[in-house]
Amino acid sequence: APSAKECEPVTLSRLRTKNNDGTIFIIDANCNGKRDTMLVIYDDKAKGIVMAFDDNENGKLEAIYVDENGDEKFDYVLFDTNEDGKPDLVGYDIDDNLEPGRIETIKA
Repeated sequence: APSAKECEPVTLSRLRTKNNDGTIFIIDANCNGKRDTMLVIYDDKAKGIVMAFDDNENGKLEAIYVDENGDEKFDYVLFDTNEDGKPDLVGYDIDDNLEPGRIETIKA
C-alpha cells in the first residue's frame, strides 16, 4: 500500500444536495477504495462548507467540520465519539491540520 504521502484523495462520486443548492463530493481520502469523507460545497458561498469524516468506514460520521460563512476556514467541528448519531463534543479554534484548539462537551 502507498504511504500517506503518496496517497492522493480520490472523488468517488459527485451529486447535488437535496435542495439542489450545492454539490456533495464523496471522497476516498486514504486510498483504500472506500468512502470516508464527504464534502458539501454550497453554490452560495455565504452558506459555507461542510466536511464530514467516517474514519473507521462504518457508515457513521465521527467528525463534522463546519465553515458557516464560506471563508474557507472551519468555524467549529462536531464529534460523535460514541457513534450514536448525536454529537457529544464541539471543537473551536481549528488549525490548518484540522485540530481544534478548544473542545467542549455538548450538554444533552
